[in-house]
Amino acid sequence: MRNILILFVASCFVNAGAQVGELLPGQLVVSGSVSVNQEVNDILGNEAGLDDKEVNADSTIRLEYTLNAQGGLLGLSSTQMCSNNIYLYKVYLHSNAPNDIMVEAQTLEGSGTAIPPYPLGLSQATLYPGAAAYDASPLPARTLTSSSTSFVEVPNDSQFAKKIFEFVGCRTQIPINFRVTSGVNAPNNSSVDIYYTIVGSLLQ
Repeated sequence: MRNILILFVASCFVNAGAQVGELLPGQLVVSGSVSVNQEVNDILGNEAGLDDKEVNADSTIRLEYTLNAQGGLLGLSSTQMCSNNIYLYKVYLHSNAPNDIMVEAQTLEGSGTAIPPYPLGLSQATLYPGAAAYDASPLPARTLTSSSTSFVEVPNDSQFAKKIFEFVGCRTQIPINFRVTSGVNAPNNSSVDIYYTIVGSLLQ
């Protein structure tokens, strides 16, 4: 019995926006992977034209993006940097999926955890005055906005990378769910790399 294995290897690129000289450096971390096994009988239909079958995979992939700590005599931690410098980040995905394998991704509205935690209480406002001042302003809330309420196809060409979601400020534990559709022409033991591109910009 032949199996088709689809393994997601999380990779990443980081790309600053047009105001690259004004944005502070950060770190994108992608953890986890998803594997999908299909027996050949699962993708062979009983009638012509029915040779595909969707496979839903609840991914264990988590994404986080934080600003780097600042050294020197008055060194600031990553949390303090995230508190005092809040930007808009857009996340684009593309893959190197072979023919007859389609990858789709979805992130739910408001998912993940803001750094510092949101909303801020009095003690947190004292600890993180930068974030407290931001949250009291009319600027966009430090939350995550999904590009779609359903799954979005992940292109297999970097030139057509698609925005999956965007968020304001540093954020951790962002879950990304994947769905895979493969046909009988999909290569056996396939390995699919998913590439994440972060584009940062000022909130002005």
